[in-house]
Amino acid sequence: MVGYDDKKGMAPNHTCVSVVSTDDTFSNSPPRRKTWGNDSIKTESKWRNWRSWMKWKTHWNWNLHELWLRSWHITKVATWFIISMPFAKHTRRTQRQIHAFWMVVLTTILPMVILGMVAPMSTYPFGGVFADKVIGCGNQLSGTPQNSTITGIEKVFALDTKFGSLSFAQAKTVDIAWDVFVGRGVQLIAWWVAYTVFCDALLRAIERHPASFSIFQRIALEGPSLGSLWTLMKELWVAKCRWTKALFFYIFWSTAYVLLVPIVLGAMTGYDSTAIAWISLESDNNIFPVSMLEPTWVIEGTLNQTWAKPACADEKLYEKYSFMNSFRQGYCDCQLSNGTILPALDVSQRWTSVSYSRFYRYGRCSYDFPNNNQTWKTWDSSLNKYIFYPCNATVSVTIAGKTYDGQELNGSSGYCYNSVGYNDTSLEDKTRCLPDTAAQTYQWGFSTLMSGLFVFATAGWAISMYVLWQDAQINSTLVKEGYQMTPLRAAFLIVQVARRRTGLGGKQLIRAETKGLERELYGKDGLDKTDIAFGVFYENAEEGEARGKMDWETPVGGGGSGGGDGGTAPCSPTVEEPMMRCSRSESSEEIQVISDEDLRERYRRGVEEARLAR
Repeated sequence: MVGYDDKKGMAPNHTCVSVVSTDDTFSNSPPRRKTWGNDSIKTESKWRNWRSWMKWKTHWNWNLHELWLRSWHITKVATWFIISMPFAKHTRRTQRQIHAFWMVVLTTILPMVILGMVAPMSTYPFGGVFADKVIGCGNQLSGTPQNSTITGIEKVFALDTKFGSLSFAQAKTVDIAWDVFVGRGVQLIAWWVAYTVFCDALLRAIERHPASFSIFQRIALEGPSLGSLWTLMKELWVAKCRWTKALFFYIFWSTAYVLLVPIVLGAMTGYDSTAIAWISLESDNNIFPVSMLEPTWVIEGTLNQTWAKPACADEKLYEKYSFMNSFRQGYCDCQLSNGTILPALDVSQRWTSVSYSRFYRYGRCSYDFPNNNQTWKTWDSSLNKYIFYPCNATVSVTIAGKTYDGQELNGSSGYCYNSVGYNDTSLEDKTRCLPDTAAQTYQWGFSTLMSGLFVFATAGWAISMYVLWQDAQINSTLVKEGYQMTPLRAAFLIVQVARRRTGLGGKQLIRAETKGLERELYGKDGLDKTDIAFGVFYENAEEGEARGKMDWETPVGGGGSGGGDGGTAPCSPTVEEPMMRCSRSESSEEIQVISDEDLRERYRRGVEEARLAR
């Protein structure tokens, strides 16, 4: 701490800290807390070397770190490229511009990338989004399950992408959380974006010609709502400017999009019972789960005989035989039934070999002919060396108490049920997806088609909103000067316009008849509606109102003259103030926007006057 002597005019008592005291005394900057503790040193080092603690130190995360650095450099290059574009020279490089650009990127490119990863593969981009939906159920064997393909309008709501194995309470909780947090959260963000863009576009429109009191109230004070849709629909028929009609038409559909966001997000998701594959092997309706089938080696008979019912052998024997047979066809000679020995090269190229095709009618080649001492080898990664096998090795298969050589059997892979074999071809397209009655669970998911439609609609909405917002940023005088509409400013402006229209004070407006005010402000019962012109944004708007002459005309209540027991409501005034023209000459008065500081100063002045009036 630094001590001062009152008698010496704030002079420091200790010369060792005189430099600090002089700096605190004569500096124009606000006083700051200064310490010599280690906490300041740590904080400065931390913020100075923020890149060091942002890096991942673990080895398995180095790839993520490199990906982060590459993405950062790509972002910087992309930002520099966009800033150097010709159209960017006409826009201000403010923080709002940067935020708006990246918001458009996040709402257009990122959802499309995720949609492309989730949607089924197709020959053209996003083709799987619009293709017919096949609702699978896991272990469904080969082919397509029966009654699993959804076409037509039903595929819009088909939950073809599902996750998890949840109880009913868990699935319901996830669905409600999605509707509340995601559905309403996205709608809140869309509402905020729409309000900002609509207000800037409305200011741009007011610079062209006055806007009605009702449309200003709906857009600037209330934001996107059902009331806005009705007001916009009415304004479309009375608007005279084509640009204004196009603007109101776009705002109408954009507002409808904002209102429909939670409904669409809720409709494209849901939960369904977990389904498993069932199958019927015979022509009857006796079905059972596919999990009851056992993978096996289906033996249909020998080379010379076909059995009535295919037999079942161990699946591991089939894997062993297939492994051995595939290798020795490339390394071992074989003998045909007529005694001809074919070299390994002809066997490996049997589909193009002339000698093999000539002797193919003699049946399968045998490797266990006499004096066959050939071997074949394969690399064993566990032992890190080659393992040699004899070419005349056999695989013994026991069926019904009789042992056979594997190369003498005619079989393939398949499934076994009740000691009867069924190959993959016979079971193709015979499964059905039905709920699991033994362990009832649920899955939560979403519809790919409806999600794709929402992503495409959101991308178009975001890009169009960005274009409309940029138009206001470039061409609107008020927006370029930094004026930003808020609900509070809209409320103040509406009150000011209502006072100028009716000639009533604040307390009188509060206690005035609602129907009479609506007729005056909204233009009902043959009265002209109240318009909000560009002049209300002048800094001297209140002075012009004070100079205007108020002439009483029609009672707001609509009945009788001034005398009566019940009295009459105040009448509407006519302010003799020239209407602002859309185009201004060089000699016209310069527009001055009310800044935030002036607004706060007027508020403080009003509070002080109210306090003194008491």
